[in-house]
Amino acid sequence: VKKNACILSVGVSQRNHTLHFAHLTKETFHNNLMNKIEQFFETLVCGRWNGQDRMVPPNYVWDCYVDQKDRVWLVDFNVWG
Repeated sequence: VKKNACILSVGVSQRNHTLHFAHLTKETFHNNLMNKIEQFFETLVCGRWNGQDRMVPPNYVWDCYVDQKDRVWLVDFNVWG
């Protein structure tokens, strides 16, 4: 997020890069995953930080993990630059 503008820029990678998971390459899986991450971002990351009376860093980066039950977890949240 740059200058408090909720713009989602996503780079997705699998956690274990030494194995091949064929289901990760299917377009339907990818679209579903992106929708879950975007919804998480809009409601829980952007929605909780921006627009509230808090000390919001103007630029930040965050990482998430999507488990096998399609739950999205916030793993890391840091000020950017």
